[in-house]
Formats: sequence, C-alpha cells, structure tokens
Amino acid sequence: MRGYGLEHEIEDYFIKLDGKTRETSIFERSFRVPFSGMLSSLKGDVRTNIKLFPKQLMIECKERKSAGYTLTVESVWIEKLFTEADAESMVPVLCLSFKGAKDRIYVVVRRKDFSFYGRTLVFPTEIGNYKLERERIREGAFLFPNKVVVPWRYFREFLEGYYELAKKTSGHLSAEQIHECR
Repeated sequence: MRGYGLEHEIEDYFIKLDGKTRETSIFERSFRVPFSGMLSSLKGDVRTNIKLFPKQLMIECKERKSAGYTLTVESVWIEKLFTEADAESMVPVLCLSFKGAKDRIYVVVRRKDFSFYGRTLVFPTEIGNYKLERERIREGAFLFPNKVVVPWRYFREFLEGYYELAKKTSGHLSAEQIHECR
C-alpha cells in the first residue's frame, strides 16, 4: 500500500497554503520526502515547513489502490509514525485515502497535538488494528485510543483558519484567537 499520488497531493496542499511554489527551495517550503522509508535521517512521507505553525507536521500517507469502502489501519503504522514524530518534536499525521471516493482522504491525529492549535477532543479506550469504513467516518470522527480520524476537509478547514489568523497576527496568537480557528 504505497501513497505516492497522495504524497504529492498533500505536499502540494501545504506548499500552496504557505504561498510557496515547487520552485521555492526545498529548505524553505513543505516537501515530500524523497525515497521515503529508505532514508533513516528523514522520517515520514511529507514534512511541513510553515513558519506560522507552532509545530511542524510529519505526515505518513497510506492509499487504498482499488475502489472499496474499507481500509485496515495497522496500529504499528500509527505507533511508528507517532514515535518518530515525537523524537523530532513534530506533530504526527497519518493520511488515509480511499481511491475513487468523493470525500476520500481522512487523517489520524492525536488529541494532545490539537492543543497546540487550540483543539480539544474526547476519545474512548480501544486498542488494536482497525478497519475504517468510509461511510461510517464520512460525517464525523472515528476514534482510536487517544487519536481521532477526521475527514481531510475538516482538517484543512482548521489549518487554513489557523494559518490565516496567524498571518494577521504575525504568528502571535492569544488563547481566544486560537479558539476561533475551531
């Protein structure tokens, strides 16, 4: 299960969000990690480099290649990404894509990481691998232990709100302003 197309799509989103282009130096913009998985020094598939974010994102992409409504998410993927991101003081984000679906991309994030951006979420306490059913998570969050799966559009709306507000305040946001990003 590779996510090359998804990796490029996510990379393009963050480049555009920050007002950069692919021609911008890779050291000054968000980027897709070349040969991801093969380089021990660069973890994740996509890494943000957006100065207005309180912490940068380390993004791992998993894409279902055939049309279908379920995707098995292995707990080892999640724990590996979250451990690697923590080691680099980054926010881990697991992007999941269902090929051919209109609302096809979902993200797995941790509750504590949203606190940097002014979010609080509540979670149940289940463990193990999960089968995500697209219809079940389309309009809301599907919950893992201390993690949540939300549609990409919700995550984008939140990040765009945060980014626009941070731009207006030169990155210095009060707790009340961060709350407005929700």
